[in-house]
Amino acid sequence: ARGDWTIVADEWILEELARLRAAKLPRETGGVVLGQWDFSRRRVYLVDVLPSPPDSQEFPTSYIRGSVGLKAEVERRSQVTADQLQYIGEWHSHPDGVSCTPSGDDRILFASLQGELGSEGVPPVMLIVGQDSDVVPFLDTAMLNDVRAQWRRGGHGFAVQAESSP
Repeated sequence: ARGDWTIVADEWILEELARLRAAKLPRETGGVVLGQWDFSRRRVYLVDVLPSPPDSQEFPTSYIRGSVGLKAEVERRSQVTADQLQYIGEWHSHPDGVSCTPSGDDRILFASLQGELGSEGVPPVMLIVGQDSDVVPFLDTAMLNDVRAQWRRGGHGFAVQAESSP
């Protein structure tokens, strides 16, 4: 099944996402997620997140990620890791008082990611960062099927596997 991937992240990634969100409140913000896919274990490793590019549009109830300098920075990080880090998706925040449930715009973005990365045979990742350091991951078709996931602490950071809602 396409939805049986596990997302693995170190605790500092979750903390960094919360920090980047808090620095821009009350506006939404976002950026890109870097990592690696492990097809044999069906795991996606979240290794780094990049902040919002300077040409992004950040508003209290919406976010449009810019692109200035982003391609060069992603390529630089890939090069210094011998191509071990790759663009694997997007992250963005929701304001205080708003759940991490994806909006209509979020669903459109995710469909675009699915088209772009899915055509390369890899599942896209989208993270929504909310109040109280809540980070909700969506992977491949999981969001569109209204699958909710929970982070579980493990020996090497945190892991999340999409599990169908009852």
